Amino acid sequence: MASRGQSGKCQAQAEQFLNAWFEVRQLIQALNLSRFKQEGLSATQFMVINVLNPAGPTTAVELAERLNVHPATIVRTLDGLEERKLIGRTRNVEDRREVHVTLTAKGRELQNSARGGVGRQIATIFCSMSETGRDALLAGYCEFAEAGRRALGNQKQR
Repeated sequence: MASRGQSGKCQAQAEQFLNAWFEVRQLIQALNLSRFKQEGLSATQFMVINVLNPAGPTTAVELAERLNVHPATIVRTLDGLEERKLIGRTRNVEDRREVHVTLTAKGRELQNSARGGVGRQIATIFCSMSETGRDALLAGYCEFAEAGRRALGNQKQR
């Protein structure tokens, strides 16, 4: 259990972490924005391409929930992606209301290219950090992820 002084310090550090994390998210969004503009895609189309699992289908409802967009937005987005032959849609034969979405070969190529391009830019930024900074960042992220898994596990048990 942390003392009151440590708790105040921890709260201040948590705020610094959140500020830095939001800044990193904005950086990654800016890198992605540049990439999807090059491909002539809307932001929502690009997000769909990036969250689709190349190993199997995802339902349109799952996509809408995952991206926090209205189902009608997903339908319009998928229409545009299907028109460009980046995704394929099939209806579930047992429940015709359910639509399964998969990446086409062209869609997987775009997904890999986009991830690779952004990944290379992030790697360049990461490698420009000091080795000490990289080691600390990796250790901190791994510890944070583990603490998050524990916290979520505790929530599920309640």
